[in-house]
Amino acid sequence: MHKPRLTFSCVLHIWFGLLLLVLVGSAALAAGGEDGQGAIKVLVMPFEVNAQDDLSNLRTQIAGVLAQRLEKEGAVTITVQAPDVEAALKTTAASLDEIRSKAREEGAQHVIWGSFTLIGTIFSLDVRMMSVLPGAPAERFFAQGQNLESLITVANDLADQIGLKLFERQLVTEIRIQGNQRIESDAIL
Repeated sequence: MHKPRLTFSCVLHIWFGLLLLVLVGSAALAAGGEDGQGAIKVLVMPFEVNAQDDLSNLRTQIAGVLAQRLEKEGAVTITVQAPDVEAALKTTAASLDEIRSKAREEGAQHVIWGSFTLIGTIFSLDVRMMSVLPGAPAERFFAQGQNLESLITVANDLADQIGLKLFERQLVTEIRIQGNQRIESDAIL
């Protein structure tokens, strides 16, 4: 009597099949949003800019980059328009409850805000994301780069990290395949 054996190729196909199911399932969940009725709505506030030079134009540009990237992942984003930037920045300097209240007013389920700091040629992006649910903690994200030319790339990478958390996705970092047993050809369907 022969024991059925799995080939390396068969095990590899099974793993890739499972990985594909996970990816398709997470994409379907992201398209359905938090409640299964629609996309997740996110208010992206203007960023506080800390730099020696006047880089106030980055307040809304960084928020715009994050919003565009999150929209590609399936979120509906709300950004603050130019005339309201100063008032929005005062809100982000306020308490978490005031930030949460502003997001609720805009019809968002989550709010993102943060700061950009430039010292010499090195910059950092410090971002916080929070649900509008009372008592929800603010998640923190951080990235840094060198030279303003890399700002968009760094912001996009940061948006990917935020997207993983926002859509509750997991990043597959390792797939282990053990053994090299074979299945007889008549046992494969």
